[in-house]
Amino acid sequence: MKLKRPHPINILEHISGYFWLLLLPLVRGLFAFRGGFWGWLSGVWFDLLVLAAILGFALLRWASIRYCCTEKGIFIVRGLLVQQKFTVPYKEIATISQVATFFYRPIHVVHLSVDSNAGSAWEYDFTLTLSASAAGELEAHVKHAVLYQERPHKTYHSGSLYVALLAFVSSRTVAGVVFTAALVVQAGKILGNEFETTLLQGLADVAKSLAFGIPPVAVFLALLILLGWLISFVLNLSRNYRFTVTRTGQEIRIRSGFFSRYRHLLNAEKVNFVESIQSIFTKGFHIHSLFLHCAGYGKAKNELAVLFPAVKRERLNELLENLVGELHYTEERMVYPARRSIFRFVLTPVLVIALIAASALLLGEWFPNLLALIRFMGAMLELPILWWLLARIQAFFHTGISKTGGVYTLRFSKRYSFHTVMVCEQRIVKIVVRQSLWQVASGVCNIMVYLYSEGKKQYVIPALPLEQVCTILGLDLPEPPDWYRRIPFFGSRMINRQSPKTEEAPEYAE
Repeated sequence: MKLKRPHPINILEHISGYFWLLLLPLVRGLFAFRGGFWGWLSGVWFDLLVLAAILGFALLRWASIRYCCTEKGIFIVRGLLVQQKFTVPYKEIATISQVATFFYRPIHVVHLSVDSNAGSAWEYDFTLTLSASAAGELEAHVKHAVLYQERPHKTYHSGSLYVALLAFVSSRTVAGVVFTAALVVQAGKILGNEFETTLLQGLADVAKSLAFGIPPVAVFLALLILLGWLISFVLNLSRNYRFTVTRTGQEIRIRSGFFSRYRHLLNAEKVNFVESIQSIFTKGFHIHSLFLHCAGYGKAKNELAVLFPAVKRERLNELLENLVGELHYTEERMVYPARRSIFRFVLTPVLVIALIAASALLLGEWFPNLLALIRFMGAMLELPILWWLLARIQAFFHTGISKTGGVYTLRFSKRYSFHTVMVCEQRIVKIVVRQSLWQVASGVCNIMVYLYSEGKKQYVIPALPLEQVCTILGLDLPEPPDWYRRIPFFGSRMINRQSPKTEEAPEYAE
């Protein structure tokens, strides 16, 4: 059993960021110093020792990582002070991911990550930096060790418009702002504080030039939000560009990426469920963005577990049948909220809208000098809440449950998005039916569905008729005791009723 080491470029990956912060000033000082090399060396010898220690530690970390492919699985040895040895069996591997970043592509180096249903829900079982050929050999061992059944070869390519639509739906302003802030701060550390100050001052000058009757602070915030969303959009667009998914036997192969290339090999038997996410716009056009829940896929930073960027409702079942097989989508809702339950959906946004309007009026009376700013900020706060109200109205007509052929279609909403989960009943770990005192009187309930997954997956579907829920889920729930029926309807006490047929939901599946 010959153990191999990662690619030598992994040494540079282990070097701390402080290495470069020390190295660049030293090199710059060498060219600017007029006292000769030995004079320069006498002043920076301690910094050079620190650099040598950082480089030596990185070299030891690289040498401590080894791997090999055995008959049963992939054997890993890692650890510098405390050595760790473990084997990931081939048949338990759910996902193999290869990422070739744009600066590694010229030298044919990839990051290879392997994950199974065991281990941490937030980290891969292991990640190695390998040459492209070594990564291909390791992947070939996994393919030959697992018995893949014959299945017709089927490939789907996503058009650029649908990839842009996915980037539009999944882009988040916060992620873009955090990325921009980190980039500016790191650039300021390396290039000097002048760069950071100049960039922020330039953004402030643009805000002042665009402030026609609007406070410059408000324009600055609007520009910051727009810039953050735009950066997040570009990152998602470049990551999912040229998206291709192929199903052959038990393999699901996914490829994407413009600058960096992403390649994933998934075991179809390890797929837990498929989730569709829609925005208000895409729901109006009956377009679904599909996401796959499988251990290891979508676990990397800023990575989405995309099965297909966007597909029309008419082709949804065809795509699911060819790519996943046993899962399908049921369009008609069999259980859905009663008409009187619409107040449960819209009450909170209506109250928030009224509260913001009342607060703006009072602040305008108390601070007349800031009336323009208060009105602008009030209007800006009202816009997302009005959008939320529209989303809640649409959520009322979206929420529900269906079941056909042993596959449940669960519909619910989260903030501004609408989710549809297709899952086999064997993958449902636990169902909790919850009723408040008011819901007992009206005969409705909220259900909490726990699904088999590497991490804890809990979905809440609100305001459904209790009797219909029990029928479609096959639950035999006891009636509440008499003393519970006699409690006055003044509190928010809850009663949890769990089916005896289900098991406790684990924190993560093993």
